[in-house]
Amino acid sequence: MVLARDLDITWGGDPERWRWIDYIESDDEEEIQVAVLLSVCWLEIKGKFPTIGLAPGTVYEVVFKVMMLDSSFGWSFPVKISATLPNGKKEEHEEFIERYRKNEWVDIPICEFTMSQENVGEVAFSMDEHDGGKWKHGMAVMGVSFCPKK
Repeated sequence: MVLARDLDITWGGDPERWRWIDYIESDDEEEIQVAVLLSVCWLEIKGKFPTIGLAPGTVYEVVFKVMMLDSSFGWSFPVKISATLPNGKKEEHEEFIERYRKNEWVDIPICEFTMSQENVGEVAFSMDEHDGGKWKHGMAVMGVSFCPKK
């Protein structure tokens, strides 16, 4: 998993825009930091992940792990989700994240790919929304997960 602290979050260091909180994942009881969106009109979250350690021939599902809070607002516009694989293939789609359950970690799909020789390198991924010009609030970001698809 690429944790929130390892993502490039626009205004992530501005305490008026994002708050960083300690969170204990119940599965392994490891404490991590989660980014909680306070207020932005320009959402941009980017990151990269090296694929060299992934199992050959395995299909991986890549997802943003987020939680929409009860206090969330400003999500009437879709966010753009994109990924670029090491082989140059780009995948892009839009998600209306206001439809996701509140106060529960959910997986927002980014892409799927099969680990192969042509996909050795880095997967670049992003989530952004800045066309609507609306202020957004109330989303927690844990990170991006790369999991074998079942």
